[in-house]
Amino acid sequence: MSDPWFSRLWAASTATMLGDGIRVAGLPLLTAASTGSPTAVSLVAVAVHLPWLLFSLFGGVLVDRFDRARLLWLSGVAQAVLVGGLAVLVHRHPPGLVTLVVLAALLGCAGTVHLTASGALLPELVEADELDRAHGRLQGSQVAARQLLGPLLGAVVFGFAVWLPFAIDAALFLLAAVLVRPLVGSNDRTRAEDRVFAETRSGVLWLSRHKGFRLLAVGLGVAALALQLGTTLLVLLVTGTLRGSVAAFGIVLAVGAVGGVVGGVTAGRLRARLGLAAALSGALLVMGVSLLVVGVSGSVAVVAVMCGFGGFGAVVWTVQASALWQRVLPRTLRTRVGGVYRLIGWAGVPVGAALSGALATVTTLRVPFLVGGVLLLLTTALVPALARLDATPTPVPNPQLN
Repeated sequence: MSDPWFSRLWAASTATMLGDGIRVAGLPLLTAASTGSPTAVSLVAVAVHLPWLLFSLFGGVLVDRFDRARLLWLSGVAQAVLVGGLAVLVHRHPPGLVTLVVLAALLGCAGTVHLTASGALLPELVEADELDRAHGRLQGSQVAARQLLGPLLGAVVFGFAVWLPFAIDAALFLLAAVLVRPLVGSNDRTRAEDRVFAETRSGVLWLSRHKGFRLLAVGLGVAALALQLGTTLLVLLVTGTLRGSVAAFGIVLAVGAVGGVVGGVTAGRLRARLGLAAALSGALLVMGVSLLVVGVSGSVAVVAVMCGFGGFGAVVWTVQASALWQRVLPRTLRTRVGGVYRLIGWAGVPVGAALSGALATVTTLRVPFLVGGVLLLLTTALVPALARLDATPTPVPNPQLN
C-alpha cells in the first residue's frame, strides 16, 4: 500500500470523488430548486447513470485496448471541460431541464470511462493478496470524499453561489488529470488487433458459463435498482417533505458517507470472519431495513442515521463483489468480463432512477423508499446460492471460442 504508483491513483481517485461529491449535492439541488418536480430530478439521475448501461459492455474492451492511465487522464480532462462549461452556464442563466440532462449524460459517459479504467489499472499496481485492502482503501477514501466532504462543501457553497460547486468540481478534475499523467505508459495492454466484438463475446461467453457470477450480477442489479429507488428523490424528501435546509441535505449525505467509510475499512475483515455469504446477506439486510425506516420517518435526523447504515451496507457489498471477481479472473479477461458483469448488475441504476420519479408522481414521495427496502430484503433469498463463491475458485475455462 506504500507503492508510489498506487498512491497517485488513490490521490487522483480521491480528488475526482471529492468533485463528484460536490456535484452530488449541487446537481439535484439545482434541479429541485429549478423545477421542484420528482420527474425532473429522476430524469437527471437517469441521464447520469444511463451511460453505464450503454457503455459498460464495450467499456472493458476499450480499456483493454488502450493505456488505462491515458484513458484516466483524457476522461479527467473531458469532465473538467464539461463541468466547467456547466458552471459558466449556471453563472449566466439557470439552464433548462434539457441542458441539464444532456450535460449529465456526457459527464456520465466520461465518468464511466474513468471508473472502468481505474478499476482495471488497480490490479496492475498491487499484488493479488493486497486487492482487498486496496479496494477497501479506495472505497473508504472515495466514499469519504464523494459523500462526506463533497456534499457538505457542495451544499454550503451552493448557498453562496449556485455556480460555485461546479467550478470547484472542474478544478478537482484537472488536479486528478495531473496526478495520473505520470502513470501513462506504466501498464500493459492486450493485443490491439483483437476485434472489439470478439473480445466482448469472450466476456459474454465466460459469464454465461459461470452460474455463480451470473447470479451475483443479477443480485447486484436488483440491489442497485432498489437503492436507486430510495436515493434518487432524497433531496426532495429532505428539503421538501421534511422541510430541511440545503445544509441538512448535505449533512444527510455526509452521514451516509461515514457509514461507507466504516464499511470500506471493515469489509475485508467481515469476509474473513463471517464468510462471503454472511457478509453479503448482512449488507443487504442493513440496506433494506434502512430504506424502510427512511420511508416512514418524519425526522431529518433519523433519515441521516439510516443513510449511515445504508452507506455501510452498500460499500460492504461493493467491496466483496469487486474483489471477488478480480481475484478469480485472469488479467486479460478482467475488464471485458467485468463490463458484461456491470451491464447486468448496474442496469438497475437508471431503471431505479426512472421508476422512482414515476412511482412518486402517481403515488407519494415516500413510496419509492418503501419499495426499495422491500426489494433489498427479498434479494437476500439469492445469498444461499452464492455460498459456493466463498470456496476456492475453480479453474477458469477459456472463453476465446470462434
